[in-house]
Amino acid sequence: NHHRGQVQVVQAMARDVFQLYREQKAFRKQQTEQLGGVRRPTSMLPQDLADGSAQVAWREKQDDGGAPSVGQQLLEEENKSLLIEMRTVNSQVEEVQKKMIEIAELASLFRTEIISQSATIDQIHELTEQSTAHMMQGNENMEEATKDGFSSRLTMLAFLLIASACVLFLDWYS
Repeated sequence: NHHRGQVQVVQAMARDVFQLYREQKAFRKQQTEQLGGVRRPTSMLPQDLADGSAQVAWREKQDDGGAPSVGQQLLEEENKSLLIEMRTVNSQVEEVQKKMIEIAELASLFRTEIISQSATIDQIHELTEQSTAHMMQGNENMEEATKDGFSSRLTMLAFLLIASACVLFLDWYS
């Protein structure tokens, strides 16, 4: 559950980054149209930005048509900074994923240890209950022995008194 939650957080973060990218792309497109009507060729896709082939193609077209304008240079610099930022975000997401995997492994180890400790705690609980039952049985046996000892002493005393009386009577009678 925790792992799924962390993955969802990372996915939400990635969605936000891509949404920001789309917004900046739309803003750049609007700026480009306002600055001189320069349009990016439709053959250039966003994945072209990652390997730099878009910049190469754009520069080749600029070499054919002359020097790039100030607006185009600003867009190129912005593209470079966005590319760097996207790579940084990508590396951060990969780092977070690695840490999430490590956390999941540690949570699994923690769960395993808790289960083994739970079994040990259950055994200790059972032994404690058995010890308590044995102590109660021992106390009952001690009370019974004490009562039996008192009654046997009383019986022995009565026997000795009666035997002494009999010996005295027989000694007097003879």
